[in-house]
Amino acid sequence: MWFIRDQKCRNRSLICIAMQSYLHGKPYKRMSLVTQFNEYRGKMNERIMESDSLIIKRIFNLDTNAYQEGALDVKSKELIGLTCSLVLRCDDCVKYHLGKCKEVGFTTGEVHEAMGVATLIGGTIVIPHLRRAFEYWDDLQK
Repeated sequence: MWFIRDQKCRNRSLICIAMQSYLHGKPYKRMSLVTQFNEYRGKMNERIMESDSLIIKRIFNLDTNAYQEGALDVKSKELIGLTCSLVLRCDDCVKYHLGKCKEVGFTTGEVHEAMGVATLIGGTIVIPHLRRAFEYWDDLQK
């Protein structure tokens, strides 16, 4: 299957989609948000690691280890990561933590309530990120 990966094209009118399909002779199928995010994240993390930067490697290692079981369980840490990411308005971070929240077994109700608290703390400026978070969570449920 052929996928349009260009974000700008994906957000344009159906004319763009029809033109791309016509030019490539393949049917249009939208790549899921989850697949798109995970593929891009994996590709770019590999690229970053190729730089062989000790500082970056240490930051990645610290990030990985911070979410291991400790005084707080993994579920609590992921919920903290999700809510902080939403307050900080980091869409990639929110997507990552939503994926982890699904992996560790949070329900939709729990995730929605946590995101509600994060929006309360972050203020109305968080709402556009909340919309994308809801869309991504819905895509994770498929």
